[in-house]
Amino acid sequence: MAWRFCLDKAEYAVEITEIITESLTLPNTGAHKKLARLFLLSDILYNSKISSVKNSSIYRSEIQKNLPDIFESFAGCIKKQTDVKNKERLVKAVYRVLDVWREWAVFPERLVVQLRGAVNGAA
Repeated sequence: MAWRFCLDKAEYAVEITEIITESLTLPNTGAHKKLARLFLLSDILYNSKISSVKNSSIYRSEIQKNLPDIFESFAGCIKKQTDVKNKERLVKAVYRVLDVWREWAVFPERLVVQLRGAVNGAA
């Protein structure tokens, strides 16, 4: 499990988050890979919240500061989708992640609204 590796290496949270962010913002990364990596971020957020691993809480702040770039890249990926059904599925999956983050209250409400707006503008 990738999230477990990330938590086990929490002392490198800044570097790990940078690597995941870079992989999420590369323009040539396909939609399915971007979505899988978004799920990884979500798993890290959830498990770092309930974990007693030292430094695991750093992930939340590191992920948060990269979210605008990540979702801008998602918006570009969504705009590139030519198949309407694939586009709808991608948008729906991203919305579900944002809804879960809202439920967990892991980020400020205004940030979640901003990220949702980026996706909505591309849909």
